[in-house]
Amino acid sequence: MTEMLDEQTEARIAPDGTVTVRLAGDETAIRQIEFAQLVVEFADAESLWRSWPDYRAREKADVAEEKMAKMFTGERRDSKVARAYARFVLLLLYMRKIRPEA
Repeated sequence: MTEMLDEQTEARIAPDGTVTVRLAGDETAIRQIEFAQLVVEFADAESLWRSWPDYRAREKADVAEEKMAKMFTGERRDSKVARAYARFVLLLLYMRKIRPEA
């Protein structure tokens, strides 16, 4: 309950006088949910593709991975983020223990 009270609210007043109040954390929560759904969709489609070569599953996995990569990397395009994303996908696909980089 205290966490809910600590969140920031955002209020907007429209020209017609109506007031809209929402939690500022809503957008973050929505992005986290969308990312989690993309991860599951990608993993399911990739698993189906690897067990039975269904090209619809391959296309679905490609689309999900493209969206997932955009959400994971954001606007950053440096090599460190690319390596982190590649390791994330390996972990997702193989659930291997990946050694930390030095």
